[in-house]
Amino acid sequence: MIPYILHTAILLSGSYLFYRYALTKETFFRFNRWVLMTCLALSFVLPTIIIPGPWSVWQAPPILSKTMVPNPILSNEEIETSAIAKTNSQALESELNVTPNHISSDLSNKMRSNSDQRLDGDSGGELSISPIIEENTEPTVAEGQKESLIPHTVSLAWWRGFNYQLLLSYIYMAGILIFSLNLIIQFSILIYQMIRRPSIIDGRFRIIELKGDYAPFSFANCIFINPEKYDPETFQQVLKHEKVHISQAHTLDIILTELVVIFQWFNPFAWKFRKAVENNLEYLTDNEMINRGTDKESYQMSLLKVSVPHHSLNLATNYNQSFLKKRILMMNAKKSSASSSWKYLLILPLFALSMVTMNAFEDSERDLSHFTINEDNSNKKLSNNNQIRAEKNKEEKASQKDFKTIKNPSEKPSEFIEKKENEFPAVSKQEMLEVSGVWNAEIRDNKVCITYIKRKNGSVNMNTHCFERNELGNLPGNQEGTFSVKGEAGTLEMKGSFSGNEGKGTYTFNEDSSFRSYLNQEGLGDVKEETLLHFVLTKIGKDYISYLKRENYELSDKALRRLAIHGLTLDLMKEYSTTLKRYGYDDPEVDEIVKMKIHRVSPKYFDELSALGFQGLSIDKVVSSKIHRVSADYIRGLKEAGFGDLTMDQVIKFSIHKVDLDYVKGMSEAGYSGIAAEKILRARIHKVSPAFIQDLKSMGYNDFTMQEITQFSIHKVSADFIRKLGEYGYKDLSAREIQQAKIHKVNPELIKTLNDAGFSKMSIRDITQFSIHKVTPEYVKGLADAGYTNLSAKEIQQAKIHKVDGDFAQGFKDLGFSDLSMNRLVNLKIHKVTPEYIKKLNDAGVKGLDIDDYKKMKMHGTGDKIIEKNRNK
Repeated sequence: MIPYILHTAILLSGSYLFYRYALTKETFFRFNRWVLMTCLALSFVLPTIIIPGPWSVWQAPPILSKTMVPNPILSNEEIETSAIAKTNSQALESELNVTPNHISSDLSNKMRSNSDQRLDGDSGGELSISPIIEENTEPTVAEGQKESLIPHTVSLAWWRGFNYQLLLSYIYMAGILIFSLNLIIQFSILIYQMIRRPSIIDGRFRIIELKGDYAPFSFANCIFINPEKYDPETFQQVLKHEKVHISQAHTLDIILTELVVIFQWFNPFAWKFRKAVENNLEYLTDNEMINRGTDKESYQMSLLKVSVPHHSLNLATNYNQSFLKKRILMMNAKKSSASSSWKYLLILPLFALSMVTMNAFEDSERDLSHFTINEDNSNKKLSNNNQIRAEKNKEEKASQKDFKTIKNPSEKPSEFIEKKENEFPAVSKQEMLEVSGVWNAEIRDNKVCITYIKRKNGSVNMNTHCFERNELGNLPGNQEGTFSVKGEAGTLEMKGSFSGNEGKGTYTFNEDSSFRSYLNQEGLGDVKEETLLHFVLTKIGKDYISYLKRENYELSDKALRRLAIHGLTLDLMKEYSTTLKRYGYDDPEVDEIVKMKIHRVSPKYFDELSALGFQGLSIDKVVSSKIHRVSADYIRGLKEAGFGDLTMDQVIKFSIHKVDLDYVKGMSEAGYSGIAAEKILRARIHKVSPAFIQDLKSMGYNDFTMQEITQFSIHKVSADFIRKLGEYGYKDLSAREIQQAKIHKVNPELIKTLNDAGFSKMSIRDITQFSIHKVTPEYVKGLADAGYTNLSAKEIQQAKIHKVDGDFAQGFKDLGFSDLSMNRLVNLKIHKVTPEYIKKLNDAGVKGLDIDDYKKMKMHGTGDKIIEKNRNK
């Protein structure tokens, strides 16, 4: 975890420095926003990517996050003859490099040398170091001395067992907890203000009234402001400014940067990064205001008027910040020219450089995964002699149980398991069989299929090979016997028995010394014995290696191992090579051929694709088409349906989403022939069926585009929904009207209710707006009872948006204001001029004023002061 966090911190810091010194003065504010968000995302994603080994600048695997600690395994003889070994559980519990005095320094060197050799080339799967006790060494340690030796050894090395990484993890998690609580508190304050403070609905915006000397700010779709502090012009500019923040979803940027600060709280550049994002959002909003026609000088003056000492929460985008001078300078700055946009491209090589220098990479030469010991295990005590013996007995019993673990030895080898989309097998990571182990077999007709089993670290790896029965000679019956498989590389001897058609036993491989000499002469001295075992199973010999050498294929233990594990015989290798060269693949790599074998890409498949016009494809693309079941018949079907010019990428997408001939024909019969590939693919993805289109046609809708019908399917617009709209008189609607009605839950029940209330001639758009703003028949009736009849749909909507209801209107009538229009009522509501407000002024002695005078008193705060003064009398 800690390496990932540090890697992320480096990328995030580099991103901020790049923005700070390369982009801060550029006026491409909108693009800067996306650059900052992209850098943020890449900083957290890139460290998780494992790059191919050749890309990395390192020649050795990057440092693993787990500690690589070799476990010394002492033999039984050494345990029994060494008094020190009897106390190894206690004497070595803190550190493995504490060497008892009676073991020579030469022994330590041997152990270290042995460890290095294992790390460099051992493929046996386990790292074991057997310390060699010097001959004629007779430790003479008295019982009392033995007991005193233990605490002395531990006391010398107590600090080495201190887990600094765990301590850092605790500190890091504590910081996350603290800053997470801070974020939760901020959310709680905002939610409390949303619930408790009075508010006004202005379209999709909600204006929440604050009290006190606080700067305006916005969060989500809410604007927090104290309207009593500003004159009408400044108030409107503030609202417009905050509406820009909301319209462009700036809250999302703020929340993301807050989360970054939580997980990178120790990184000062993370805090600076958050500030840079906030500043750029203000620049962007200021620029948008100017572009919308706001007078620059007037707007800048409003910034100064709104300047107050109190600021909003970190989660909010606020109107005024402490960098007013910078904002004004940026508004007056000369716009950046296109010629300066080259700076943005610099971030790409910087991220690429970080990947090749810091990212983990696959080392195809060796698999070090079995050297990695979990942190939880790194502090465990070494087993004493009784525990070692118990473990040995346990492993022996487990190996005997291997005969029973494989119920079906005829299962396909692991390399033939079907892959997920776009997933290629990591052929360099294939498990190799040990030179000895257990087998399980099944006889099928004249073939004997033998599954060789490798058990390690709680997992089982199987490798199945089938032989002609006469290749194995006489098979043993119920009594245990032996039989073998011979090859140029050596002999695979198998012991066991068969009961009926099933058998089990153990195997041992013995390499051929003459073949080993041949490999040495060919410069292949690094070929491991396990690889030779697979040579025998795949019938790889001298002719095979001569062919590879002649054809300039890679010759190494790694390459030969892959070919052998995946059963690429000489005949099959020649067939692949001939086919690839015929189609212009002059230098195919071993990996590419292995991929073709795994996914059963036959030479015939290349011929079929070529005949259909797909030439010059990469081998990976051909393999991908095979993985996704792109057959020659499928391509011919698409061509027959009018899609004769598709690229292989498009064909693969068609196959993934099951765009077949029947679907295309059905769409064509429904009147949608000759549709672009992207449109019919999108229609299929969103489950647009020919039957649905026919239903639309039956209702007279013949002119909808495929894009519009696809939108219907996305929003679950059914034929039944459209039919019911028609039954209420809403026919010949546009696609957008139908779609909007469905999105905003306009249903037949709502239409019927409005019809019963006298709204039988409303357009579908007005009904949709009613549904959006929750205008009910009961609400309209309340307005009518207050004398407001014959209102337009728009007037009713505005009244509902601003919470002007029948009681509000009747209240003004009771005060003598009986001639107010609905627009005047809405305006009074916006400025919080209510009947209750006027009554309080009347009680304070302010009577007989025009309604506009009452409104001015509210806007300038004089009315509230009079009311407050009267209350305190």
